Amino acid sequence: MNEKQIIKQVLKGDSSSFDFFVDQYQDMALTIAFRILNNRQEAEDVVQNAFVKAYYNMHTYSSKSKFSTWFYRIVYNTAITTFNKVKKRGEADYIENLTEDSQKIVFESNENSELQERKESVNKAVERLPKNEAIVVTLYYLEEYSVSEIAEIMTLTKSNVKIILFRARKKLHDILK
Repeated sequence: MNEKQIIKQVLKGDSSSFDFFVDQYQDMALTIAFRILNNRQEAEDVVQNAFVKAYYNMHTYSSKSKFSTWFYRIVYNTAITTFNKVKKRGEADYIENLTEDSQKIVFESNENSELQERKESVNKAVERLPKNEAIVVTLYYLEEYSVSEIAEIMTLTKSNVKIILFRARKKLHDILK
């Protein structure tokens, strides 16, 4: 069954069909939320809220864009809203500093330790980028989204996405030297 058929099933009231989307998009949604919030628990809450919003607003989805683009935009917006609420509460330490017990989202791999170490170094370097750059890099390189799709998710122009990618690559190069 393809995504369009599953969406039709969900719209007909088959809530169990929505599990497909949870299985398909949960990991990347968590990565996006974590990149914004730097807190695993808050990121998990944001992803759960985003799935609930997506489920109840499935009727607003238009097949002009991919479902994943539509859903990741919900995740992004929900995470930004949460980030702003936390910031308003004056929890700057929570936002700006990663605690030692914060769980890191690392690129999954069962490959050799040298490659794993390299991936961990890149992940740590990405964590040092400003949030919007980290998200763009993650979507572009990890999820292989196009510049257009990233622009739609983050409500940016294509030119802005390209500039962010350029700056992020330069910063990553400097960090990883």
